[in-house]
Amino acid sequence: MPVSYLATKSSSPTFDDYCKALRIVKYLAGTPSVSVVYAFSRALIPALHVDASHILHQSGHGHGGLVLTLGFAVVFCRSFKLQMITRSSSESELVALDD
Repeated sequence: MPVSYLATKSSSPTFDDYCKALRIVKYLAGTPSVSVVYAFSRALIPALHVDASHILHQSGHGHGGLVLTLGFAVVFCRSFKLQMITRSSSESELVALDD
């Protein structure tokens, strides 16, 4: 989700955005052994996890994200700006789940 959020700032990035991007790069450089692992000890049951942040963008829109797992492994993830302005964090999460 942080990468998608920073992508929305690419037309006019600030020094703070640069620092955030650098933090992501440092994390990736420090975790080269992290990878997708399918464990045979756990059933390959799909699970969807959705979350949203309320009023994250200057326009008043929230930001949502979802992760689809199969057993222990992440098989799909998505991060997106909510299409409507919501009135509460609960409403933001419902809109993210619907999207």
